[in-house]
Amino acid sequence: MPCLNQKKLARIITQIDNGSKTADEFISELKLKQSDASVIGVTGPPGVGKSTLLNQLIHRFRNENKTVAIIAIDPTSFISGGALLGDRIRMQKNTVDPGVFIRSMATRGHLGGLNKKTGEVVKILKSAGFDFIIIETVGVGQTEVEIIKIANMVIALTSPTHGDEIQMMKAGIYEIADIIVLNKCDYKGSERIYRDLCNMTHSMNSKKEIPVIKMIAAEQEGVSELVEILKKQDVGYGI
Repeated sequence: MPCLNQKKLARIITQIDNGSKTADEFISELKLKQSDASVIGVTGPPGVGKSTLLNQLIHRFRNENKTVAIIAIDPTSFISGGALLGDRIRMQKNTVDPGVFIRSMATRGHLGGLNKKTGEVVKILKSAGFDFIIIETVGVGQTEVEIIKIANMVIALTSPTHGDEIQMMKAGIYEIADIIVLNKCDYKGSERIYRDLCNMTHSMNSKKEIPVIKMIAAEQEGVSELVEILKKQDVGYGI
């Protein structure tokens, strides 16, 4: 289990987010050591099912006795200046599990799909001893490529309802993806979009093979295949 309780961890992250202290200061004060936790980035347009997938991954990882920390990057509230908290509410059923920590962070106007303190927060979560750290980007477009600087592996989600965005996003999110997930494959047109995605990955100038997974996350279909790919890549399983 993590070496910091959730309330203390939440207070530390708030201070880092507000610029009161850095992660390195806390790590030094608390005499913590950073673990080799795997950092997984999950990105994709709004409404594509990122939170549903995260819930499924939490369930799978906890069944294997792995601890999970989620950083959900949300749009900034114009009223409070903080996160809108949408993802923390959607994943609320996991908050009673001491092996799961969920934190929403506002972008605070920072571009790239993350909060500018995300890297600092990842340092603290690694020092807290989590096995998996999953970062969900805000999900607003092809400029959300900053996640590649922090994550060991990036999962890009799309769905048949977002098929027209493939060309728009090709030069951005899909180029940094290690895995592409086509969610909501029970929707009309999913086979055509799947073929388009496969053709796109083959035509990109990439030295790595980018798997494309069909998924219906709400029905758990395709989730096992994704977890198996993570295992093959030793993501979170070589600690």
